[in-house]
Formats: sequence, structure tokens, C-alpha cells
Amino acid sequence: MYLSHLTLHNFRNFKEQSLEFSQDGALFRGLNGSGKTNLLEAMHVVCTGRSQRAASRRNMINSSASCYFIEAGFKNAESGNETIASMGFGRDRKSSMKINDKKVSSFSEWFGIAGIVSFGPDDLNLIYGPPHERRRFVDILISQLVPGYLGHCVHYRKSLLNRNKLLGMKICDMQLDAYEEKMAFHGAELAEKRNEIIRKVESQFTEFYRQISRNKETGTIKFQPSFSSEFNSKKEWKYLFLEALKNTRKQDCNLGYSSIGPHRDDVRITIDGRPARNFGSLGQCRSLSLALRLCSYYSLKENSGDSMILLVDDVFSELDDQRLKHFYPLIESGGQLFATASTSRVPFSKPIHPFTISDGKVCAG
Repeated sequence: MYLSHLTLHNFRNFKEQSLEFSQDGALFRGLNGSGKTNLLEAMHVVCTGRSQRAASRRNMINSSASCYFIEAGFKNAESGNETIASMGFGRDRKSSMKINDKKVSSFSEWFGIAGIVSFGPDDLNLIYGPPHERRRFVDILISQLVPGYLGHCVHYRKSLLNRNKLLGMKICDMQLDAYEEKMAFHGAELAEKRNEIIRKVESQFTEFYRQISRNKETGTIKFQPSFSSEFNSKKEWKYLFLEALKNTRKQDCNLGYSSIGPHRDDVRITIDGRPARNFGSLGQCRSLSLALRLCSYYSLKENSGDSMILLVDDVFSELDDQRLKHFYPLIESGGQLFATASTSRVPFSKPIHPFTISDGKVCAG
């Protein structure tokens, strides 16, 4: 499956734009602020319903418009069959999503229409940023691997918000029992899948970092749950978590929020055993973030057996020549590649169709 065409109406600084792509992808060149990242964002949104920059949907609407519209074609390279996906979103928060003219009722159903992985400057937040950045990374990856997982994330968050609201009102009664039951049920799914995926990619992450950094240090990744990961089944975890919620209820009432649960999980990333966010250099942390994205890329590719869509946003300017030399062979032949660059310094070993972007307009060449 590859992205064959993309049409934008009032998305960011693109008022009207239609583009066609080959299986190899494209290189977008232009000055900073011309719209290169916005174009990759549109691709990510149409594949997942979400921005790779964690931007709100309202902020993606052109400043002079009341709504945006994206249409994309995804073509099967072998059969030639094409799937047409379209979505619109307005300032009134109303949305419309269709796949082959059939309405899709929720973003949970939409998520994962095509396998996509994004590499970009904001990925440093995966290392330097707060825990929710790493949880988001893990949840987006699992949501593309496991049907229904995103729904558990949504329901857990709703139950958590409702519990917190009651805690802030100093209400400790049967209503809390109901929300805690839901938190335990959906939280068990989150705990199990997060634990599974991090264990699965541990050795892979270390190997990717070794290759990118040229074997200078050892990078590791570990799941760091806020509630015990030592359990034999989802049923057991659910029971233990439910008991823990009840035991911390009085304390949480005083705090006004839920102090334990998957919403406080983290992923510990280290260099030679020390926390990367505290001790890693910019180059080391950039390499760690690339290793993380490579883990998601290979996990998705292995799961689907299909080629991936890869978004690489101006990585060229942030890596030295040696790191680039070791990074690009890991992704270049793995799928349809869309890359941006503000200069002509691009390390591709094969030709890729160039486009030039200027003030929200895209021209071939």
C-alpha cells in the first residue's frame, strides 16, 4: 500500500493543492516556514487521524477558513486497487470521515488506514520531554498493531477524568466504584500491551542505537509502570489495580487526582545505564529518538507484511555525516519515503522525485 495522491483544501498554509506520488515517494525542498512539515502532517493526519506534532485539529485549519479537507488515495502496488480516504474538520468541532464514500463514525475506527511512521525534530521530546510524550508514542504504535487498543485508551481516559472530578468534589461513594471498575478493565489492556511491546523491542532498540552511534555507547529502553508490572494475567492485574485504587481513594481525595495507573506510566531510556534525558548530549538523544522510531517502523512492517509510509522531516540538518550514513540504509528501501530538506544535502542512494515548496504552493522539480 502506498500513497498515490493527496488533495488539500485549507489545511494549514495550503489553500488548494493536489499532488500525485510514485511508490518511491518524494523529496520536498524549501525554506523554513514554507510548509514542508505541514505537508507531512497532512499525510500523518489522513493515515491516523492525528498530527505527528500533537497539534489540535482546530489549529490545522487555515486561518482564513472555517474548516479543512484532506483526500488521499492509497494504492495496492500488486493489484492496482485504490482506497480513497477523505476527512474534514471544522471550527465548530464537527468532523466528517469517509473511506470509499462510506462514512466512518469515529477516529478510533479510522486509525491505521495505512502504516505510517514519522521521524522529525519534535522527536527529541521522546527523550527530553515529560512521560506523556513517551506514553503517546507507545500508544500510537500499539494502536496501529492491535485493533481496539485505541478504544481502550479513550475509555480509560474518560473514566479517569470522571474519577478525578469526583475526587475533587470529595465524593467517595458508589459513583467512584463504577469509574474505578472501568479504569481497571481498560487499564488492564493498556498495561498488558505496553509491557509486551517494550519487552519486544528492547534488544532491537539497543541494536539500532549501536548502529547509528557507531558502537560508541549502549542505549537501553525499559517499561516503567506506575503500578506493578509483575502479574500473570490481565485478570490478575485488573484485580490488583482495582484494590489499589480503593486503597488510595482517601489519599487521592486529598490530592484531587488519581495517583496511580497507566496514565502515569513511563518508558526509561538510558545511555550506559544513566538516564538519557539528564545525561545525554543532543546528538546522543537525537540518535536515541531515531532508534525509537525505527523500532516502531520495523514492528509495523513485520506486523502488516506491507510496505510502510515513512515521513522524514529535516533530519539531514540535525545529524552529522557519519550518523546519516548509518541511519538511512535502515529505512531507505523499506517503503514509500517522504522527506523534507531546507538544503540540497540529502544522502539518498537512489533518485527520489523532488518538489519545491514556497508559501504553501508545491511545484515539481
